[in-house]
Amino acid sequence: MRLEFSSEFEDIAFVVKYFNRDAYLERADEGIRLFDGKDTHNGLDAVLKALYTMHEQDSDEKRIREAKRLRGCPEVRKIEICIGTLISFHNIYRMAILQGSLKNKGFIDGMAEEISKKMAIDVDIQLLDIQVGEIASVDDVPGLDKLYAEEVNAKEKIHVLSGLKEHVRREDLRGKKFLFVTNIKPIKFKGETSEGMILCAKDENGRIEPIQVSYTADNGARLCLENKEQIMSDFLSGKVDMKKSSYENVIKSLRIVDHVLMFKDTKVLCNREYIRTQVANGSVS
Repeated sequence: MRLEFSSEFEDIAFVVKYFNRDAYLERADEGIRLFDGKDTHNGLDAVLKALYTMHEQDSDEKRIREAKRLRGCPEVRKIEICIGTLISFHNIYRMAILQGSLKNKGFIDGMAEEISKKMAIDVDIQLLDIQVGEIASVDDVPGLDKLYAEEVNAKEKIHVLSGLKEHVRREDLRGKKFLFVTNIKPIKFKGETSEGMILCAKDENGRIEPIQVSYTADNGARLCLENKEQIMSDFLSGKVDMKKSSYENVIKSLRIVDHVLMFKDTKVLCNREYIRTQVANGSVS
């Protein structure tokens, strides 16, 4: 089975991947098209009809209309696996990320538990928009002797203040690529605003190391988890309050084990490569 789809149909691609683990998903500039090995189904209505026929043995127009409605107006539903609820889950999750909201986290977690019985996913890793950022410049911050001001090229340009001045030479930062949280609410320090946070490894002896990534990684590249399906690959993130426990717990779930960045018990990948540190074992902050 092969699905060609543009970014607006990522929820349908998620449904296809859930029911057909070996399906080949291919990005297209526009539209959606499903090849099932026998027939070609072109357009959203035809694809939905084919999916309902294959997986729920019922493809009447009412179900198709309902699925299309849930794409635009997703709703919290009974925790169960069906096409409509999977569509709702994906779009509620997308809205939670876009709005920086935890309003429907209970439904998201409940569905994730059911989905994970067949397809391994993690709904927490994308709560924070962690991106590759290249540090273009490093400057002092007047009146704040322990801070650097960094101009960072991630998916967008951001201004970041970091407390690395006592730990890292500026020449070891400038021109290199590191991991940054890019969707935290801006924080002010004596008139200076920080729009993100550089992630650092810290060992038991207090050694601090900014987490560097390969120079081959694109600016703005995001993380994925080994042997877990990404729920979304193309999305926008709303600004979040790091004081809320769910966002704080994302950082706490990151750690270094045997020189490799982990999220919970899973290795983190960027550009299909493990992220390695000089710190052998430690926390991330």
